[in-house]
Amino acid sequence: MKTVTASLILGLSALAAAQVPDCTPITPGTAPISDPDSVAAFNTDPQYSEIANNATTPAGYKAVFTDISAAYENKDSYLTYYKLSKYNVQSCANLCNDTGNCKSFNIYVLRIPTQQPGEACPDPPASATYRCVLFSEGITVGGNTNVGQNRGPANSKGTTFMTAFRASNGYDLIVDDCTATVTSYITSFVPTTAVSTTTVYGDNIACTDNTVTVTATPSAFSA
Repeated sequence: MKTVTASLILGLSALAAAQVPDCTPITPGTAPISDPDSVAAFNTDPQYSEIANNATTPAGYKAVFTDISAAYENKDSYLTYYKLSKYNVQSCANLCNDTGNCKSFNIYVLRIPTQQPGEACPDPPASATYRCVLFSEGITVGGNTNVGQNRGPANSKGTTFMTAFRASNGYDLIVDDCTATVTSYITSFVPTTAVSTTTVYGDNIACTDNTVTVTATPSAFSA
């Protein structure tokens, strides 16, 4: 049987290739697939944007990017990936929490073939799967560089199967809880309410709001 070299669909184009026989069935994913079944329909299907935009940021994490049509890749900080049965950001966060040096993760919907594309089965039907990818360093928007790859030979219409990504969300672990300590105190009020503002400076980029406002009622002071 003829074999071809096919890149493993891990969301990272730099991973090593594996020898897979032509037309070998590939276990379908549990994500919805676009109708009609084409990469163009997949890339514009609004259901994937809805999935991404309705996701809730897990406690202890900061959303870095939302609803990107590309996967984050960094071969130096890549740890591992998991298949998910649902687009569950909290489940992906739990996997990161259970991995000692995990600092961030990327969750997305990936378009995959239902067979290993080959001469006898070019551009096979697609399915879609949920992936959770873990990294040992923080992620950035600029790292969304994997937009998919052509797989196998072209069919009679000149079309090859193409993997693609949708609903790509990325989250960084927050290592500082950004708790502020107010170091200035209110000693007077005019006329009924006193307000003191303290700016807290920190080196954690996740702390986007570094201003703390404290409001006191007149009963707390003497005129």
